[in-house]
Amino acid sequence: MKKTINTPIAAKLNTANKIKVERRSLYQPLPPGGTLDTYQGDWNFDTAAHLMRRASFGSSRTLINEAVSLGLDASVDRLLAEVEMPEPPVHSNFILDPTAPVGQTWVDKPHANIQGLANARRNSMSAWTIGNIMNEGFSAKEKLVLFWHNHFVVAEIQDARFEYLYFSNLRKHALGNFKDFVKAITIDVSMLRYLNGNQNTRVSPNENYARELFELFTVGKGDLAGAGDYTTFTEQDVIQAARILTGWRDVGHFGTIDIDAVFRTRAHDDGDKALSHRFGNSVISNGAENEYANLIDTIFEHQDLAAAEFIVTKLYRWYVYYEITEEIQRDIIVPLSHILIANNFEITSVLVVLLKSEHFYDANSTGCFIKSPIDYLFSFFKPFNFNISTTLAGKYGAWLTMHRICAAMDQEIFAHPEVAGWKAYYQAPLYHEIWINSFSLNYRTGLNTLLIGIGIGMGNERVIMDVLSLALDIENASDPNLLIQELAKQIYPRPIPDEQQALLKEILIPGLPDEVWTTAYDDWKFDQDNQELRTAVDTQLRALIGTMINLPEFYLS
Repeated sequence: MKKTINTPIAAKLNTANKIKVERRSLYQPLPPGGTLDTYQGDWNFDTAAHLMRRASFGSSRTLINEAVSLGLDASVDRLLAEVEMPEPPVHSNFILDPTAPVGQTWVDKPHANIQGLANARRNSMSAWTIGNIMNEGFSAKEKLVLFWHNHFVVAEIQDARFEYLYFSNLRKHALGNFKDFVKAITIDVSMLRYLNGNQNTRVSPNENYARELFELFTVGKGDLAGAGDYTTFTEQDVIQAARILTGWRDVGHFGTIDIDAVFRTRAHDDGDKALSHRFGNSVISNGAENEYANLIDTIFEHQDLAAAEFIVTKLYRWYVYYEITEEIQRDIIVPLSHILIANNFEITSVLVVLLKSEHFYDANSTGCFIKSPIDYLFSFFKPFNFNISTTLAGKYGAWLTMHRICAAMDQEIFAHPEVAGWKAYYQAPLYHEIWINSFSLNYRTGLNTLLIGIGIGMGNERVIMDVLSLALDIENASDPNLLIQELAKQIYPRPIPDEQQALLKEILIPGLPDEVWTTAYDDWKFDQDNQELRTAVDTQLRALIGTMINLPEFYLS
C-alpha cells in the first residue's frame, strides 16, 4: 500500500507553534491523471498560481492575477516567449580589476594576476544568476535555464568568464532546438574543460564526454541487452564517439587571450569510425571540425524515439511529477515524445502541450513534491515583500547571500554533486525527499524564523519581510478570514481545511472576535504613521505568517 506523502513530511516539517492538525490525506503521492488534451476546467487564481509556481519561481500576487486575466493559452504562450538576454554581470564593489571598474562588466576582459580578482568575478557571476531569477518577471526562461544546467552539468570551472559563456549558451538554446543545443554544448568551452574534451586527442582518446553524450545528454542508458550493449548505445559507440570528438580544446582559461573553442587538425583522428547496430552500423568519415555535428545528427537519426523519451521524461520530472508509472509512460511521455519528433526536437512544442494539458492541472499534480532549495528561497522573495536595497552593491550583496543560502541547502549553481545533476531529479525512490534531511530542515526553519523576525544580513544591509505592505496588497485584509484565505491561496499549493484556517485565525487574534482585527487594521490603514498602531498590526501579522511558513504545506509545490 502506497503511503501518503504527508505522513513523513508532517513528522519532519510540522514546527508550527501550538498548531496540531491531522494530515492523513491532504497530499497523496498519487500520480496525476488526465490526458494531454487542453485543460477545460475553471481558470482562476488557484490554477494560475499552480502554473506560475511550476513554470517559474515563486510568483507574486500581481503576476498570478495577471495570468488569471490573460487566460490559460495566453499565459503559457507568454511564459514560453523568448526574452532579451539580460545585461552581463558587473563588479559591484571590487575596485582592483584594471580592465573592469565598479559598475562595468568583466565578461570580455582578460584575466589579471591580482589577488582576489578571480573570486570577485565568481561572486559577481553567482549573484548575477540569482538576480536573473529575482527579475524574471512573467517568464519560464529562468527555470528552463536551471533545468538545462542540471541536464548539461558543468562544475568546478573557476574562471567566471567561462561560466558566463556557458550560461549564455543555456539561455540562447533553452527554448530552442534540442539537437542544435547538443551540438552547441559539445564544443562549449566549459564543457570541453569539465568533461576533458580538451584532452581528447587521436594519440590519447578521452571517453568522458563521449560516454555522457549518450548516457546523460541524449539517449540515456537503456537496459543491458548484452555485453557492453545498453539497448540505446554500446561500448563500441563510446569508443568511436571519442575518436570522432578528438581535436577540440578550449583556450583562454585564466588567460589574457580571448576565450574560444578551437579545433586542432593534428590532434584529430581522421580515420573512419564505425558505430554499432544501435545506430544502423553507420560509418562516419573524417569531417574535421564538423565531424562532431555529424555524430550528433546520426544519434538523432537512428535513436530519435529514445532521445525524445529521455529528454521528455526529464522535463516531466522537473515540471509535473517524479514517478513515471506505466500509465504516465503510455499516455503522457510517449505522446509527448512523438510531438517532439514531429516538431524536429523543438523543445517549446512539448512544453506548450504539457503546460496546457488537463494532466498538468490534475489535482494530484498540485502539492506533490518538496520544493528545491532555490524554489523554496523564492517562495519567500517573490510572494512576500522585502526591503532589498536598490543600490548596485546592495543588490549584488543580497543576490550573493541568496546564492550562498541555496548552497547551504545543497543546491549550489556550478557545484552539482556529480555529472548526473542534483539527485532529487533522478534518484529513486526518494527523489524530492532528498532535499530534506536533519541539517537542511533545521536550516529552512531557521531561515523562516530570521526572515519573519529580525531579518537576515545581505551584503551591508539587513533584509526583513515587510508584512504590512503584503497585507495592503490584499483586498479586504481587514477581514481576518479573507486575509488568511488569500495568504493561503498565494503560498500553499492546495486549499487548507476549515479547521486549519480557524487555528490560524487563533494565532492572528487569539480568543478575540473578528471585529478586533478589523478595527485595529482599519485604524492603522487610516493612520499609517502611528507607531503604536503600526507595531500592533505588524506583530500579529508576523505571528500569523510565521506560523503559516512553518507548516508542511509551505514546503510543497
